Amino acid sequence: MKYTLLAAALMLAAPSLFALETACEPLINASKARMAQAAWHSLAEGDGIKLEAIKVDGKFYINHGKKWQKSPMDLDKAEQIAIDSILDGSLKITNCKEEGTETIAGVETTILGYDSEVEGTDLGKGRVKIYLGKKDGLPYQTTFDNSKATYRYTQVTAPRL
Repeated sequence: MKYTLLAAALMLAAPSLFALETACEPLINASKARMAQAAWHSLAEGDGIKLEAIKVDGKFYINHGKKWQKSPMDLDKAEQIAIDSILDGSLKITNCKEEGTETIAGVETTILGYDSEVEGTDLGKGRVKIYLGKKDGLPYQTTFDNSKATYRYTQVTAPRL
């Protein structure tokens, strides 16, 4: 359960963390584009765990149960740390390939599949699919094993605490 929670947190904090090969560059670009957004909402679910996060005007909120709270960390900084992990090789991303297209919540996306592995562990090891907006390059969905994360960038407001 601890690994599922960490994997879900990684999906929320950095859905596009996993790149190094040239074919994987859209993942890093998507991560940077998401960090540049003024607002976003993400929802990760898997193995009976549900995590939500919201960014509005540089403030971050999380909900891992039934109550929203201010995030104890800056999720953009967490995403940058994840990008740095890719670049230093501790988060290994390989075999990036386009795997089709799909419309997610009205947005046309390109599906990019890749293999991920956190060096020295089984955490995050497996095939991941990320659905990147064709027009904006933003991540709209990520799937891994039996986990799924979705992201939206419009009509996002700060939750009531």
